[in-house]
Amino acid sequence: MARFYAKTPARKKERIYGSKVNPKGSAASAASAKAIRFDKKTIAAIRKKVDNHNYNYPDRKIPISTAAAVVRRGMGAYSTSHSPTITGGKPNNRVAWGLARLNAFMHKVRHTKSTSEKYNQDNDLLATIKGKMELGGMVEHLKSPIITTGMQNGLSQWGGSPTTVFAEGGRVGDGQVKIVNQDVAFDESMYKGILDDFDADGLPNADDPNPRRKGDTKSVEQVKFTDTFKKVLNTKNELDDTMQGFVDELKKTAPSTSKIYARTKTPFSILNKLVSKRMLDQKKGLTDLIGTTIAVDTFAELERVAKRIDKGLYGKVIEVVDFYKNPNNGYMALHYIIERDGTLIEVQLKTKRMKNVNMLSHDAYKKGTLNAPYLLYLTTLAHKADMGDKSSAKEFENLMKDKSRVEKQLNKS
Repeated sequence: MARFYAKTPARKKERIYGSKVNPKGSAASAASAKAIRFDKKTIAAIRKKVDNHNYNYPDRKIPISTAAAVVRRGMGAYSTSHSPTITGGKPNNRVAWGLARLNAFMHKVRHTKSTSEKYNQDNDLLATIKGKMELGGMVEHLKSPIITTGMQNGLSQWGGSPTTVFAEGGRVGDGQVKIVNQDVAFDESMYKGILDDFDADGLPNADDPNPRRKGDTKSVEQVKFTDTFKKVLNTKNELDDTMQGFVDELKKTAPSTSKIYARTKTPFSILNKLVSKRMLDQKKGLTDLIGTTIAVDTFAELERVAKRIDKGLYGKVIEVVDFYKNPNNGYMALHYIIERDGTLIEVQLKTKRMKNVNMLSHDAYKKGTLNAPYLLYLTTLAHKADMGDKSSAKEFENLMKDKSRVEKQLNKS
């Protein structure tokens, strides 16, 4: 009697039951699946599928842990029931069978039903999908946190060598976040020279023609500078609250090895930029009052994050400037202006090497003494290293051993 291909058992040596690495029940749910471990090649294959699906179906995102559970279940089923070949006629194997099951699961997520209409073994995992699906005539609203598809280094799976484990949300630790002036209280006590009334005549110092001589009753101008400055100071503190909330979201969604930098402009800096950069510019207003930076390991990782931002991960994209394609005096990065709850936020996306160069060139840039040709040399070298060029990476590493020397060369004064 002919055997159905879908019922062909694995060869005896491949009939594996149980696992020393992944205990029984590890694929029982998306929550337990967070601890599942695979070899790096399998993880890369799963991640590629999930990234592609989530990019094309942002309203039906699949968590990495859910995908891991599906694949693990498929690998377990391989021992008892499988086809001898997979798509294209290639010989089947345990990993391929697990990935094939993930393909079937993704198809069901996209189209609300399987190709054969018989696949329902993983219906319990559909509740982890972020979006809305119709199953069996019923509308189910599916909830899950924002999806993250990065990974963290974990312990050995197969007896010694480091490997990779899955992880979701909240992956960037506090030690990887730097917020400028985080512990500084920007309040009126910091600006006594402007807001106090030294001569006690009722006019704040900045509006008093003679702040050290009592008796003046008329301010320098009809519009009081102190009122304007208080508005700027209040705005600064409101921006701090918005920035902190946004940083918390970046910590949950950025790749686990990222470094996050953030700042809000200080009152003096806001006024200075308005006057020196924007006062006479009819087209531009200040769009970087809240500035954040995500610094990733490689350019490939940068491109993955960029796709997610383009899809609205953090809010409506108002503007994108690609300084990789068109460097600004040697400066390279992706700059986004995001509208979030009515507030504009700048998100700079760059690699860690590029961030290091930016930090070394910042002082010269502010002073107007930047050695642009040398900056372009450094950023070009960093970009080649970020693209995987080993010789460039080695040269860049050697230069960064003496950062003070590099900083001096970036300053042409």
